[in-house]
Amino acid sequence: MIWASARKGLGIAVKRKPSEFSEALKMLESDYPHYKKAVERFKSNLKWDSVAKQHVEIYMRVLTKSHEYQSLTPEVMRRKIL
Repeated sequence: MIWASARKGLGIAVKRKPSEFSEALKMLESDYPHYKKAVERFKSNLKWDSVAKQHVEIYMRVLTKSHEYQSLTPEVMRRKIL
């Protein structure tokens, strides 16, 4: 999770060495507005309606591959899920 967050620009991942940790803190401080903006953009992904939508999309993809549901329209699949 830590590495994934760093890849999304939400922080910095470093090895567990005091010198690297110290350098990372300096980098965060020097570019704080960048990291703050990235967190602000990302936090909308954590709202319940967004999480629920992501789950529905996953279920739709799984159902689309299922032989039992292949003949159903996306709207009918959504009703079955919800």
